[in-house]
Amino acid sequence: MKKSFALKLFVILLALSLPVSAFAANAAILVIAGGGGGAPGTGGASGGGGAGGHRYVASQSITTGTYAITVGGGGAGNTSGTASTLVQGTGTTASVNTVGGGKGGGNGNSLNGATGGSGGGGGDAFTGGAGTAGEGSAGGDGRSGYNSGAGGGGASAAGAIPDAASNGADGGAGTANSITGTSVTRAGGGGGGANGAAGKVGGAGGAGGGGKGEGDAADGAAGTANTGGGGGGTRSGGAAGGYAGGSGIVIVSIVTAEFSGTGGDGGVADGANTVFSFTASGTLTLTAVTASSPSQESDLIIFSLINILIK
Repeated sequence: MKKSFALKLFVILLALSLPVSAFAANAAILVIAGGGGGAPGTGGASGGGGAGGHRYVASQSITTGTYAITVGGGGAGNTSGTASTLVQGTGTTASVNTVGGGKGGGNGNSLNGATGGSGGGGGDAFTGGAGTAGEGSAGGDGRSGYNSGAGGGGASAAGAIPDAASNGADGGAGTANSITGTSVTRAGGGGGGANGAAGKVGGAGGAGGGGKGEGDAADGAAGTANTGGGGGGTRSGGAAGGYAGGSGIVIVSIVTAEFSGTGGDGGVADGANTVFSFTASGTLTLTAVTASSPSQESDLIIFSLINILIK
């Protein structure tokens, strides 16, 4: 039986009204923000900076298209870190964001540790900052009367509280992740600064790039670049500006048989996957290797309508 002209026209218009979907599949995504800087040591020892927010999505639905990648910078001394983001662009559907690490607190800036992905540690009588749920931990609280700094929070553990001997407290531990095919720990909190007296020791940086807190040997350290580690706190009377946090990183792992891509380090093979690492802001562009996706129901409907039309 022949189709009427009106029916054919209806089918054509209906088919044209349905969007042809982009190819979709899953990817693993790791986004780490910049770590917070430790506070200055004027007026007393300071807390370590908090680690940048750490977020890992093991299976994120993504599509072909362009993704804007922002890699957060580590905060300078007495400054919180900045956010890292993977944001959907033309034709894409995924977005993952993290919060910069909180700066340390203490007498030098008359502040509590700042909130952040992980919170900055408090110095002396000041409290630690809160971490962001799903991204990190709180900074430790200072200990009134001991003039030493608490550790900044890490992705896996809160910053420690100073001991009674006036040494700086350790930064919180970061989190290990194997998205690149090798286990790497990132987003450790900065160690707290010690009392300025001889023999006092700064807190250790948290595993994952946290900077060491400053002791009487003036041995404080910044957070490690591209780990999101917090900067070390400063001893009483020590470094005026505090120690900087480490910059963040964004890593995307795609199935090589499904997608090809450009951006970041150009992509490194890891078994059946290709891994793109961004140590600076840039653009990730994905194109489909597989011709079609069976999950795209609108495409199947279009094909069915065309089939009806031509019979």
